[in-house]
Amino acid sequence: ELLGIVPALHLYSEIAPDACKVASNSYPDAVALGDITMISEVQVAKAVARAPEIEFCLHVFGAPCQDVTGLSGNRKGVSGSRSSLLHETPRIRGILRRTLGKHCQLQEVCENVASMSESDQTTYDKVMN
Repeated sequence: ELLGIVPALHLYSEIAPDACKVASNSYPDAVALGDITMISEVQVAKAVARAPEIEFCLHVFGAPCQDVTGLSGNRKGVSGSRSSLLHETPRIRGILRRTLGKHCQLQEVCENVASMSESDQTTYDKVMN
């Protein structure tokens, strides 16, 4: 919105009640998809049907950082219970590609902490292709 671009559709996945409240207050027309591990193709297709004219999709994502941050005294890496959600990315990418169709260009931006280990960064790079 700061760039003057009004999204045709805004989908988000979140389970933390406070974060959901912020998202729904900031983006009242956004579609809450809930738990990332439970998102289905049918659910996304229903949401995408609200904006069939979409030609470009920006998929912005990032797994929780608690397990990969260098600030954690108990760093578990991308195999930790929270940061392992990164591994949902290929499944969600596939759902988006199938539901958006070939006419829609899909681009991705992944964010996370700079203090992750080299091995965790390598995993992120593999997931991002």
